[in-house]
Amino acid sequence: MTSQTKFGGKWTQLKLSALEAYLEAYLKVMKKQKFNLIYIDAFAGTGCLQNWDNQKDKIESSRLEFGGDDEANEAQDFLNGSVKVALNAGQEDGNSFHEYRFIEKCSRKFEELNNIKNEFPRKKILIRNAEANLEVRRMCEGLGKMDRAVLFLDPFGMQVEWKTIEFIALTERIDLVLLFPVGASLRLMPRDGDLDEATKEKLNQFFGDEKWHNEIYKPASSSFLPPFIDSNEQPVSREAGTHKIEGFVRKRLSDIFFGVVDRPLRLVNTKNAPLYLLFFAFGNEKGAEIGKRIANRIIANHSSPNYRKR
Repeated sequence: MTSQTKFGGKWTQLKLSALEAYLEAYLKVMKKQKFNLIYIDAFAGTGCLQNWDNQKDKIESSRLEFGGDDEANEAQDFLNGSVKVALNAGQEDGNSFHEYRFIEKCSRKFEELNNIKNEFPRKKILIRNAEANLEVRRMCEGLGKMDRAVLFLDPFGMQVEWKTIEFIALTERIDLVLLFPVGASLRLMPRDGDLDEATKEKLNQFFGDEKWHNEIYKPASSSFLPPFIDSNEQPVSREAGTHKIEGFVRKRLSDIFFGVVDRPLRLVNTKNAPLYLLFFAFGNEKGAEIGKRIANRIIANHSSPNYRKR
């Protein structure tokens, strides 16, 4: 981490520290293998954490998704520091990825990434100015037999579609590090279950289908229903919180990857409310067990004592 890096909060530091620890361990394990090692960052930002200037639309969006000015301020500082973490990974041991692929839709940040590229002239770096879901799928389809990759999905909000995650799993060549926006997803799920069609469709794309609804919402207690309510139109209520969504997402990942961490790393804001869940999922059958052991240890080392005892 360079001295000019500005962190958005403790959760951001934990995220980057856990990512760095995994990349270092991954490169050590793969050191003697003959694979072409690729690092992919789907929401690459500018490679350092600093305030976003002239991004009022995104800040306003963060207030809606994260639910308040305090959380929006943390999101405002959320320019991704993972770029330089990846570029510097393995340097001390003489290990590194053979290729780096960074995706960034914003033209201004795309140009800033090109400036960072110039700081590492000896590294093979590809920067794509593209929409992340489409570009990740294209890259997945282009992976060869001798390619192995770590892919970091680190969205600002809920831009990742589950179909993209399925593409990643189908390659059987990618370890996925997923920053899942549990705070944003809960904000879109009112406790009374009154969701408009646009929100339902957004959540369907995000979770992959409509199964999330039955997992998150349960029928409201009949003792509290007015007598004129038809039994076929029984209201629902959201009883599930972070724990339920965590389990649901982990099961969804387990259905398509060969291995998934036992529990994700929880990243909370200044009010101790969960913002993100950092999942690790492993696409290669032979490497899944060791990858899972490494990631479980990293998560334990980065979690609070109370969370580790759960």
